[in-house]
Amino acid sequence: LSEHSGKATFFVSSGRPEHAADTKDWDYGNKSSSLLPPDKTKEVHEWLKFRDKITISTTTIAEISQAHKLKRIDFIHMDIQGAELMALKGAGKTIASVRAIWLEVEAESLYANQPLKAEIEQFFADHKFIKVMDTVDAVAGDQFYINSRAFDDKMIRQARQAGRKWFLQNRLRQTAQTYLKQPALRIKAKVGKEVKSLRTPNQKFMKTS
Repeated sequence: LSEHSGKATFFVSSGRPEHAADTKDWDYGNKSSSLLPPDKTKEVHEWLKFRDKITISTTTIAEISQAHKLKRIDFIHMDIQGAELMALKGAGKTIASVRAIWLEVEAESLYANQPLKAEIEQFFADHKFIKVMDTVDAVAGDQFYINSRAFDDKMIRQARQAGRKWFLQNRLRQTAQTYLKQPALRIKAKVGKEVKSLRTPNQKFMKTS
């Protein structure tokens, strides 16, 4: 996905952490390939290499929506290594029909000329989306947005409550892993009811990776 359809250069990542488990079921290095050339991502992950470039075809959210005659997109999950805003801009007027978007957001420039947190947040504000969850730290994290035109005030409050509970659950788990050096604590958060209330019949799901 990109802002325009056509051809683009794709920067292919590779490599493996020195002490990573040797497994055929998981390729550590290919998860960071991007439409953008690397920047500080090589400092964050010194083992990561970008030796290859290939030419790929790109499309847009608007074109996919039109091709499949989608009147509405309920949920987009987007983790495309710094190119998230390019893909969002490629939605054009279709962005108004998207109900919820979960995406990776950076506070540091892991890829050259990538949009950072403030620019991402401004885009969503301009398109009347409300941020209900934010895990972005000094480098990167995730954000979850819902379309204010698709939900009433009660459902927006429920989404924010669910986002806070999810954030607390995962922060406690990370603390247990980092400081206690024990397996992740099984901390239950009652988010099922809130999340379920946001679901509607005949949902359309779009995932990008």
